[in-house]
Amino acid sequence: MKKIIYFALILVALVSCEKEGDVDLIYTAWLAENVEYTSEKIIAFTAKNNGKIYEARYIGRYTTGFTYEVNRNKVYIETEGYSVESYTGVVEGDIMTLQTSGGVEIYKKIE
Repeated sequence: MKKIIYFALILVALVSCEKEGDVDLIYTAWLAENVEYTSEKIIAFTAKNNGKIYEARYIGRYTTGFTYEVNRNKVYIETEGYSVESYTGVVEGDIMTLQTSGGVEIYKKIE
């Protein structure tokens, strides 16, 4: 009986411990629609951890990495670059609206 219980516990542990490589990777790019320096305002995300946590970067900007989390269409972004900032917002379809220290930024999904 103990062997069956140990086997079940090991099986549960193996199933619950996914490697990053096992997760479907999703590449998504967003283009700023209402920001002055639009060419520098493309954000690219790569999905990890079942699509909830993303590694991301601005293309053409000094901020090269940050985390991105979507939970029930709510967005939370924390930068890890030149300065640390936190953004919150909402994703509705192909539109992402972020509240930043500089105001509201609207992005459209382009990939």
